[in-house]
Amino acid sequence: MLSLENFNQISFKQPIINSPRSFEACRLCGILPLELIQIGIKELKQRNPELRLNKQGWEIIWQHHEIRRQEKLQACLEARQQLIDAGFHFNNQEEEEQAIVDKSDELQASQNQQELEKIQWRQQKEIQQMLEHEKKQQEIRERNELKQRQIQERQQRRDEQLKQSRVKQEYDRVQRERDRQIKLQREEQNLKIKAKQQYKKELQRVQIEQLRQKELQQEYRRREEERKQRQQIFKEQMQEIQLRHEMELQQKKLIMEINDRERLEKQEQSRQEKIYASQQAQLELKSKLQIVKQLQMEQLERMREQFQIKQTKIEERRLEFERQKEQKIIENYFNIQQHQEKMKQVIERAQNQEEKKYYDYQQKQEIVNQRKKQLEYEKLQEFFIKKQQQEEKEQHRIDAIQNVEKNQQIRTMELNNKLILKEQMILEKQMEKQQIQEQIKLQEILKMKDKKEALERLQRKQEYEKESLRQKIEEKMRRTDNLQLQKSRIQEQRLQMKQIANYQKEELKHQFELIKQGKIEILQQSIQNECQQQQEFCQIEDHPISNQKKGRPQTALPKKKDEVSRPKSALTKKVQNEEKKVIKVHIDQQKQCELEFLEQQQQEEMINLLENEQRLEQEREKQLYQIENKQEQLRLEKIFQIERDQAKKRILDLQDEHKNQIEELMSN
Repeated sequence: MLSLENFNQISFKQPIINSPRSFEACRLCGILPLELIQIGIKELKQRNPELRLNKQGWEIIWQHHEIRRQEKLQACLEARQQLIDAGFHFNNQEEEEQAIVDKSDELQASQNQQELEKIQWRQQKEIQQMLEHEKKQQEIRERNELKQRQIQERQQRRDEQLKQSRVKQEYDRVQRERDRQIKLQREEQNLKIKAKQQYKKELQRVQIEQLRQKELQQEYRRREEERKQRQQIFKEQMQEIQLRHEMELQQKKLIMEINDRERLEKQEQSRQEKIYASQQAQLELKSKLQIVKQLQMEQLERMREQFQIKQTKIEERRLEFERQKEQKIIENYFNIQQHQEKMKQVIERAQNQEEKKYYDYQQKQEIVNQRKKQLEYEKLQEFFIKKQQQEEKEQHRIDAIQNVEKNQQIRTMELNNKLILKEQMILEKQMEKQQIQEQIKLQEILKMKDKKEALERLQRKQEYEKESLRQKIEEKMRRTDNLQLQKSRIQEQRLQMKQIANYQKEELKHQFELIKQGKIEILQQSIQNECQQQQEFCQIEDHPISNQKKGRPQTALPKKKDEVSRPKSALTKKVQNEEKKVIKVHIDQQKQCELEFLEQQQQEEMINLLENEQRLEQEREKQLYQIENKQEQLRLEKIFQIERDQAKKRILDLQDEHKNQIEELMSN
């Protein structure tokens, strides 16, 4: 057997590991057995052809790979040790499962036996209760008879008392009726007297009313006669008033007619006066128009005379203006001649001045020429002097250049030495930088590889957990099927027991009839003997040892190794304890359904959480690939590490929550 402790860490020869515990530990850690084998630098180069590194880089990568390999090996060894501590024995899993099933069969057999004993005890108890009930009923009957006698005596006493009370009540009633009749007679007499008095009063009242009505009629007649007289007087007065009005109207009509005539006469007079006035006004207008025409003609003549006078004045003014104009022209001519004479004088003066200036200019030019000659002579002298100075300067410059060249040669030698030193320093620094950059690149490459490996490990772990969950579900489903078969057997046994109980009830009915007839003692002995015989028979049939001797139960697993489906996951002690609890829970059908539903729900929650975390991890890797800045990568790496820790915490919390839920359901 090749385990993690004794496998060959150099060769790739298959099988690398064939120990079940070691293989299970590798699966738990999400590590492949090939990753635990030591490799050299050549194989690293073959696995990573895209990398172009020097010897130091390949050595660093190899060292890192070796460290990670040792860490993986250590993690697998720790997981293997945990499996050993948890009691994982791959070869003995079938025996453990078979033992669990046998225990469940024994539990069911013992439960069936207990149920049968309970039923028999209940039957005996029911028989005893029935006997006691009959005895109690007899006692109750006797008591009831005594009570009925006492009640009858009391009833007789009550009847006698009632008769006496009724006699007294009748006597009292007769006396009361007599008294009441006497009172009624007295009241009737009083009422008759009162009625007579009222009749007399009413007669008097009627007579008084008749007299009063007669008086009222007389007054009414008198008032009507007075009213009629008043109406006649009023009519006469109205007739007189109407006559007066008619007379007044006739007088007014006459006055109106007279007034109309006078008004018409006045209107005709005023109309004639207006006609006369209009004729006179027309005559006056004609006379006025003639006067106005004469006045206008006179004004026109005056205007004409004034216009002629104005024209004569204008002609006189024009003539005067022409005279003045001629005089001005003559004056201007004289002024122009005078101005021309003055201009000639000015021109002559200007010519004289120009001649003077020209003479002065010639004199000045002669002086300037003399000065130029002197300056040229002086310049020649200066030129010769400068030549001599330049020659001297050139000699000095040549000497200085020679000195400078010597100094430059010395300086160049010094500078060359310094440059060589600086170049050496720069080359060393560049080499250091290149080494640092290569190290950083290697670290980044190694980090990326570590991340990929971690992701692969996570995926393998998740796949392993999913497989283990599926296997557990399959095992639980298989066990539930076995338990359902056991339930069907138990139900059949219960049906048989019910049939037996019904048969016994029929016998009990027959026995009750005998009890009523008075044969109680004989029946008690026969019932006790029958119960003892039934108990012995049930103990022989339902004993678990007898069942084991007869043969294996139907729920037991087959003995052949080919038929046994070996589970891939580890069965720890905790899982075994939980399975024992589950077997107890399966007896209650409602709890079984609740537990199955809860487990399915928990598995879905765990799978969803793992898938979500895997998706987030892939997104984190993409972000790291996209970012090139190292500081930003380090910052994101820290943040992602915190998120990974939180994800682990969430997974652990969910597992604890699931365990608590299952424990609560099992405890309930």
